[in-house]
Amino acid sequence: MLKENEPIKNEQRFLIDKSSLIPIKYTDYNIMNIEMNIYEVKLQEAGVKAYELRTKSKEQLQEQLVDLKKELAQLKVQKLTRPSLPKIHTVRKNIARVLTIINLQQRESVRAFYKGKKYSPKDLRAKKTRALRRALTKNEKSLTTEKAKKAAIANPARKFAIKA
Repeated sequence: MLKENEPIKNEQRFLIDKSSLIPIKYTDYNIMNIEMNIYEVKLQEAGVKAYELRTKSKEQLQEQLVDLKKELAQLKVQKLTRPSLPKIHTVRKNIARVLTIINLQQRESVRAFYKGKKYSPKDLRAKKTRALRRALTKNEKSLTTEKAKKAAIANPARKFAIKA
């Protein structure tokens, strides 16, 4: 049984009862799915936090990405000797997180560059729907011709009152 406040190692495995979600007992790798409601759970190392990545510069993120890719390559080699490495999953997700933050930062800088300009790249424009993109803007809708303006002034809406 796990004791309270006991640190869990990366590769510990134990059975969990599906209904109570309380660890029942530790198990070896070859024990799998003893009953229908008991499953083996692999504990994984916590991934890199996105809010921590957002504080880093582009160069730091690139360095971290290179390190993570090296680590993934090493884990793939280790996978040949040890069939299940839960850390591979974590490293792959960390790589995805780093790439996502890099992409977001690039898009942010491009957005800032094009702010206030007449045109912006298509991938930065609002997606909306095709019909909404082609619809007239508020300003275009409100525009009227000179003739229509004169007609509106010459023929204002009549006001009628009923005598009681």
